[in-house]
Amino acid sequence: MASDSIDSDVLKELLEIARRLGDLESSHKEHTVRQEMMAEVIARHMRKEEENQKELAVQLAEFNERMRAVPTETHAKHHMLFDQMLEERKNKALFWGDMRSKLATGGVWAVIVTLCTIAWYAANQYFVTKGG
Repeated sequence: MASDSIDSDVLKELLEIARRLGDLESSHKEHTVRQEMMAEVIARHMRKEEENQKELAVQLAEFNERMRAVPTETHAKHHMLFDQMLEERKNKALFWGDMRSKLATGGVWAVIVTLCTIAWYAANQYFVTKGG
C-alpha cells in the first residue's frame, strides 16, 4: 500500500513535470516565432534603409555633377546674392530695433509731459482758487 502511494506520488510528479515541459516547449516556440518576426522586421527595415542610402548617393552624385557644371563666376554671384539678402535682413532688424527704442523713448516723454501738465494745471487751479 505504501508502494502504491509512492507510485501515485511519483506519477503525479511525472505528470506535473511533463505539463511544465509542455509549457516550456510552447513558450519556447512562441519566443522563437517572435524572434523570427522581429528578425524579419529588422531585415525589412535594413533593406529599406539601404535603398534610401543608394537613392541618396545617386542624388548626391547628380547634385555634384550639376555643381561642377555651374561656372565659378555664377557660383560666386549666387553666394554674393545670399550675402546681400542676409545683410538686408540684418539692416532691417537693426532699423526696427531702433524704431522700437525711439517709440519707447517717445512714450516715456509723453508720460512725463502729461504728468507735468496735470501738476501745473492742478497747481494753477489751487492758487487761482486761493486768490494768490
